[in-house]
Amino acid sequence: MKILPAINTVRGTLTRWMVFSAVAGCLSLVCSAGCQTHQSPISVGRAHYLYHSGHYEKAIDFLDRELLFRPSAEGYYLLGASYYRLFERSGDLSFANRAEAAFRMALQRDPDHAPTYYELSGLLVRQGRVAEARRLIEDWATRNPGRAEPRVQLARIEWLTGNKGAAEDQLIEALAIEPKNSRALAALGMIREESGLLAQAQHNYRMAAHFDPTQPKSFGSHGRGVLASADRGESPPSHGVLLGNRPQTLRSEGYPR
Repeated sequence: MKILPAINTVRGTLTRWMVFSAVAGCLSLVCSAGCQTHQSPISVGRAHYLYHSGHYEKAIDFLDRELLFRPSAEGYYLLGASYYRLFERSGDLSFANRAEAAFRMALQRDPDHAPTYYELSGLLVRQGRVAEARRLIEDWATRNPGRAEPRVQLARIEWLTGNKGAAEDQLIEALAIEPKNSRALAALGMIREESGLLAQAQHNYRMAAHFDPTQPKSFGSHGRGVLASADRGESPPSHGVLLGNRPQTLRSEGYPR
């Protein structure tokens, strides 16, 4: 009888197919867990939550594990930002070095990752490496002649180092590229506010809020006061009231993000 050999052949084929399918399924699971080149939205969301909640050590522990399997520019940026906040808190240079290394890893993965340029250039300025910070952003601007964002960040470097005239020039150049860029308008309003040009500052803040209704959150209390007085039809507050006790050293928090 040739039926039994035929059945055995079919059984053997089915067995091999089942084994192959099981192995393929396992490989698929492994690859889905470890072969991705970008972090999943869930892991990025968790990292953002920890970072924005001020749990920087926990964010670092979480990202150290995640980046082994799901490396991404956003992940390295959050890792660098977490180390940077610890450096600001403690002054420990080892945190600054780790922050810089993570930021540069982020830029390797995404050479146009704007938040990384913002943080890395601020870190370099804080360490007195102003020329290096300028060169970093200028190279980015050269590669992106049609984007306003690099000019906005160059203006920030000039503002952080007290060069308000150069900062204003950079922002005007940014607005020539993108006239509706709300961050450029808000930053220009802030600089003009500090220079006592309050009517112009009112106009810039109002335009920034018009193009992006969420932008007033970044104005700071003084900028919001200028905008509020404009909305009420009042004269701008006095220059002394606007400036208050604003620190004149490194002022990263005041610049619109």
